[in-house]
Amino acid sequence: MKNRLSLSLVVIALLCLAGWTGYARGQRSSSARQAWEYKVINCDMEELDRSGAVGWELVASTTNQGCGLWLKRPK
Repeated sequence: MKNRLSLSLVVIALLCLAGWTGYARGQRSSSARQAWEYKVINCDMEELDRSGAVGWELVASTTNQGCGLWLKRPK
């Protein structure tokens, strides 16, 4: 009796795990990948403010050969 109960619990646990894994895979595959567009601007704070107002966000900055700000936003 005890072995049968243990076996039943293991089978139920495996079925739950398999169902949960399948559900998680379905959730991940159904979501679309986000597409991004990028632009680089000079270190001009007014331009950065204008860009931020229309959805651009700062993701990187560089000081190689001047100053550049890398921006991205969803397409």
